[in-house]
Amino acid sequence: MSVGMPGGYSEWNFDLTSEAMDVFNEALQGLMGVNYEPFTFATQVVAGTNYSFLAKARPVVPNPSLGVAKIHVFAPLPGQGPPKLGDIDDIQP
Repeated sequence: MSVGMPGGYSEWNFDLTSEAMDVFNEALQGLMGVNYEPFTFATQVVAGTNYSFLAKARPVVPNPSLGVAKIHVFAPLPGQGPPKLGDIDDIQP
């Protein structure tokens, strides 16, 4: 994965790593109402790692309208707690 400018986010990575999926799944554990399926992610190294995921969004209702969301997650350094869900932004056409 290539890195952009120092302090910035990496480029989008469409090969979801097991580490990225673990962070995503742990941060969204227990979230109800919408099922999210990530298809790419970018990272930013801070005192831990910021993750930005783009994901398909499928509301849990009959005949849902599908969408895309940008999901922000912070993964602290090892031993400092679980990943924390930040903002979920709907992406509109």
